Amino acid sequence: MATVTGLASHLLSLLQPNASSQPDVPSAGIAAGGSTVPKVDAARLAFYHFLKNLCEPGEPLSTSVLDRFFRRALSHAHWAENKTALFDEVTSCLQHFSNQHGEPLPLPPFSSPSELQVLKAEDFKTVERIVEEWTQAHQGPTDQVKIIRDGDQKLVVCRLASDRSFSVHLFDRMLCIQDGRLSPLTDDMAVHYTSELSIDPYRPSQIEVAPHTIARFRAETISQSGSSGIRGLTARGFTFQKTASFDGADLYRYPLLLYPLKRVEQFFINRTTDPMYLELTSLLEKASDLLAQKHPEAVRFADAAIERGRLAFEQVFIDDRFMRLLLENLQRALELERRPTTERPPTDLNLASDLEVGNKLGLNLVPGQEFIEPFGPDLVELQEAESCETIAPVNRPLKT
Repeated sequence: MATVTGLASHLLSLLQPNASSQPDVPSAGIAAGGSTVPKVDAARLAFYHFLKNLCEPGEPLSTSVLDRFFRRALSHAHWAENKTALFDEVTSCLQHFSNQHGEPLPLPPFSSPSELQVLKAEDFKTVERIVEEWTQAHQGPTDQVKIIRDGDQKLVVCRLASDRSFSVHLFDRMLCIQDGRLSPLTDDMAVHYTSELSIDPYRPSQIEVAPHTIARFRAETISQSGSSGIRGLTARGFTFQKTASFDGADLYRYPLLLYPLKRVEQFFINRTTDPMYLELTSLLEKASDLLAQKHPEAVRFADAAIERGRLAFEQVFIDDRFMRLLLENLQRALELERRPTTERPPTDLNLASDLEVGNKLGLNLVPGQEFIEPFGPDLVELQEAESCETIAPVNRPLKT
């Protein structure tokens, strides 16, 4: 049976410089050195990178793989505009591989590119109805499902299975029409968790971590320490080229993946128990305390805390009131600390107002002696004396 790995190896041979000697590979002409250089077709390159980066090694090559490739490719404007060229190149590559290796291969899920029409929904309620239909078709009889809006551009579908495993699917406004039916254009953006809400080590997860950049990853148990790390990669652009890799370290070592993943988890994890949320709020509070204590490293610590806090507030804990309050208070304290001494307002507002009133009354207090306490009993003594006095009215006889 043909696999995605075998087809990817065949496509790589077509993309190599020495492949120009093969009869079915077009060439770009004569290069500067007088040698022929094969033409690297963008569609062929995209197909190769998809099989290599966004599929499982050894996965059987099936119609569902081809369907997933075309849908993911058509989510990019470039291939939506060049749909015919993409379809023709993929069909030629499949036919070439079948002729060379004698492998019967599945054909694309549609006989012509016009059978798959791509559109962007203008009304978000339409997206909600289409996603609800998709959810009903893909959920088990005992699954618990909840659909949540993420702004006005995405929908989050949380599904709890009977074995307590948990999956989160992400959908955007892109839809497609195929065989007269309307459906989400792509349904491969999903994060899979175990019953302990840790990343599933057996099912690959896939999310968008930046515009036109996809992360595909899974958890990996490190045998020496028993801890769990993240292994995977990121693919960018309409050719799905690999741009970064996750080599088994802890999730917190990969900020590119950490923040988008925490952004997804905010829809089903209680923030009061989220370690990242607790750490950030504690960090912002500590920075404010250091500024109040005039610590020599307070400004540097506060700058780092604000940078981390603002990034998390904008990408993960969006519109969180407590974090917004902490950030605003820390920002004001930091600006006050950086203000020159001559421009800083007096720290005791009551004393400042008393001084201003005294000068208006013509006291002309000498600088440095404004706050000298007057001689006489203090306030506590006066209060104690007043509490010991008893004032009784004198009853005078009424005049007759």
